[in-house]
Amino acid sequence: MEKTPLSDLDNITIKIDQPKKIEGGLFSKSYITYLITTEPLNLSVRRRYNDFEWLRNILINLFPQNVIPKYSKIRNAGDRFGDEYTKKRIRTLEKFLVYLLKDPLLKNSQIIYDFLSINKDDEFNNKKITYSKLRTPSNLNEIKSIDAEEKVILNPENENFIIKVKKNSDINVLLFKQLSSDLRDVKFHMDNMSQSLKNLSMTFDKLTKNKFANDEYMMNCYENLKTFTNNWSDSIKIQSELIEVNLREFFKFFKKEYNVIKEYAQKVENLRNNYYKAEEKLQNRKLYLFERVEVSKWEINSSEIIDAIAIKKNKELAFLKMIPKETENVYQLKLNYGFYTEKLVEEYQRLKRIMGLDIHDVMDKYFSQQSKITNAFNDEVEHIFSQIKNVTFNEKEEEKKNENEEEKTNENKEEKKEDNNSKKEKVSLFPK
Repeated sequence: MEKTPLSDLDNITIKIDQPKKIEGGLFSKSYITYLITTEPLNLSVRRRYNDFEWLRNILINLFPQNVIPKYSKIRNAGDRFGDEYTKKRIRTLEKFLVYLLKDPLLKNSQIIYDFLSINKDDEFNNKKITYSKLRTPSNLNEIKSIDAEEKVILNPENENFIIKVKKNSDINVLLFKQLSSDLRDVKFHMDNMSQSLKNLSMTFDKLTKNKFANDEYMMNCYENLKTFTNNWSDSIKIQSELIEVNLREFFKFFKKEYNVIKEYAQKVENLRNNYYKAEEKLQNRKLYLFERVEVSKWEINSSEIIDAIAIKKNKELAFLKMIPKETENVYQLKLNYGFYTEKLVEEYQRLKRIMGLDIHDVMDKYFSQQSKITNAFNDEVEHIFSQIKNVTFNEKEEEKKNENEEEKTNENKEEKKEDNNSKKEKVSLFPK
C-alpha cells in the first residue's frame, strides 16, 4: 500500500480561495488559478480548472474499482471571470477534493498528494506527463488496494443488489434533479422579492426627502419604513444565498454521485452478462467435445498424466481438464464480476454514509445561519416598531397639547368678551 503524509491524518481540511486571473497570450486563452490549502500539513499550491479535469481522468484510469466523483459544470453564470462564477466554481472543486480524501485508497495515493503539494509548475507538469503514461490495470493483480490483497467473492445475494442499486440510483437522480429545480425556483422568487423590497425602500427614501411635505410625523414613519424594507430585503437575499450554497448545491452534487454509481452498477451488470454468456458457451462446447469422445481435441496439458479410457467415462473430470485456456478465460471473467460486484457494494454503502454525514453538517450549518439571520432581523423589526410606537405616541401627545391650547385660547376669548360686555354696561350707566 502507498503511504504519503496524508495517510495517517484524520482531520484534513481543504480550502480553495484567492482566484487569480492569468492573462492569455497570442496563442493561449486567459484562465483562473485557485489557491488550494491543505491543513494540518500547511500545503499551498495553485491549480487551474484543467488540472482538476486531468486529476479526475487519471484517477478513473488508474483506479477503475473506485467511484470517482463528478463535479457540476457551471452554466448561465455570466462572466466566467466574474465573482459569482468563481465563487461557484470554488465551492464545486472544494467538494470534489474533500470527497476524494474520504476514500481511504485515494487518500493514500501519491497522485493526490502530488496534486496538493507540488507548487512548482514545471515539476507538476512533468508529474502529469508521467502519470498520464501509466496504463489502466488489465487484471485484478494490478489493481491497487488498501491491504494489497483483494478478496473475490461471488455472492448470489449481490445479483439482486445490482438491481436495487440501479433502481435506487434512478429514483435519487430523478428526485434530486427535481429538488434542485424546486430550490432554484425558490431562490428565483426570493431574489425577486428581495429586489421588490429594495425598490420599496428606495421609494420610501424619496418620500423622506420631499421638501414640501412639512410633516415631521410622516417623515419619521417613512424613514422607519425605509429601514424596515431595506433590512427585510437584505435578510431575504442572504437566505436565498443560503439555499443555493447549502441545499441546492448539495443535492446537485449527490445527484451526480448517484449517476456515477448507476454507471458503475451498469458496468457490473455488463460483466455479469459477459460472464454468464461465456460460461454457457464454454459448457456447451465442453459437452460437445465430451460427447464426440475425441480426447485429442480436448487440449489437455501434455504434462498431466491422464487415463484416456477413464476420462472418457468421467464427465466431471473431463470438464475439469479439457480446453484449459478457454476455462481460465471464463474464470477470469467470473473473478472480475465478483470483484467489481463487491466493490459496488462498498462504494454504494460509502456514498450513503458520506451523504448521511454531509446532510447532517449541511442542515446544521443552514439552520444555524438561518437562525442568526432571523433573530437579527426580528431584533431590528422590534427596534423599528418601538420607534414607530414612540412616534405615534408623541403625535397623540402633540394632538392633546394642541387641543389644550385651543381650549385655553377659547377660554381667553370668552374672558375678553365678558370684559368688553362689562365695560359697555358701565358706560351706559354713567353717561358723560
